[in-house]
Amino acid sequence: MTNIFTSQDTGEQKLEKDLNYLAIFSRESGGTAYASVLEISSTPSLEIDSYGSRNNTNGIPDLCLFNRASSATFTNQLGQIETAAVDQLRHDYDSSGKYLGILIENQRTNFLLNSATPVTQSVSLSAGDYTTSVYGSGDCTLSGGATGVATEGSDVVFNLAAPALVTFTVSGSLDRFQCEDGKYSTSFISTAGVSATRAADNFRVLTSAFPFNSSEGSVLIEYNSSNSGTCACSINDQTYQNRLTLIKNAIGVDSFRLYVASANVFTIDIESLSYAAAAFSYKDSSFYVSANGSDPLSSLVGTVPAFTQFALGQITGGFNCLDGHITRVAYFPKAISPDELKLTSRK
Repeated sequence: MTNIFTSQDTGEQKLEKDLNYLAIFSRESGGTAYASVLEISSTPSLEIDSYGSRNNTNGIPDLCLFNRASSATFTNQLGQIETAAVDQLRHDYDSSGKYLGILIENQRTNFLLNSATPVTQSVSLSAGDYTTSVYGSGDCTLSGGATGVATEGSDVVFNLAAPALVTFTVSGSLDRFQCEDGKYSTSFISTAGVSATRAADNFRVLTSAFPFNSSEGSVLIEYNSSNSGTCACSINDQTYQNRLTLIKNAIGVDSFRLYVASANVFTIDIESLSYAAAAFSYKDSSFYVSANGSDPLSSLVGTVPAFTQFALGQITGGFNCLDGHITRVAYFPKAISPDELKLTSRK
């Protein structure tokens, strides 16, 4: 076993590290490890291990459903940009070959032409928010309706109050460039002689596909995203009307929300999390959530509506997508205790 302690650790700090290690070990091991190692009072009836599903047909985990109406790009384990076909789930890596998880993104359009061979061009853009990003040792200078200089790792984010012509002047050596709708950059969208749109990812599992408890249950999900309005997961009736959702609010704070007949029954704000192991439970008049081992927060109001779908990295239908990665999901057919939620979500 790897030594996780330092000579400066106090007894309390060693206990905290021990508990964190055991929680991570249990999540990675899955199955009965939650009960045998953490002494959780339930075992998962559904588990999704992103890394373990890489070689499945279209990379889709067992029992899950996925569709996307276009191709899309991701980074493979060699650090190279690769194109995933229509309806192929993307298992994404960083440039060094580290596995990041299943990439789930919203629909976006790249308005720059021939984006893999950047040249200076002017583009007419509608009013709205845009982000320009580049890859390579050169830069791209914006002028006209927007200004700024984009370099690799330093995007230019701008808003147009009205339609405008924007000129993108390329200098130096650029491998790729992108001007997309939205307030932050997403994965590369390849274009030729016209702009191109990447469709939204729609990743979910129907509650009829596994032992799902309609009256009480618990969810553990590991994910990363830093963008406001993006959803980690949602248990719902395949509409926005009845749903239990883990989503970032308008200022990027992760929140746990219940909607019944389109009315917001409660919202529990957690904190701003770029990476989270979050766990929540549901039962009539008893809803709890913990993230990264935090003390559980609760709402003691609300009735559990009828659910038919467990949507992953979205609310439903490819809307409010995560624009980030999911690495692990577990569903327990029981509302485990607040202390158990805190324990399972440690990192």
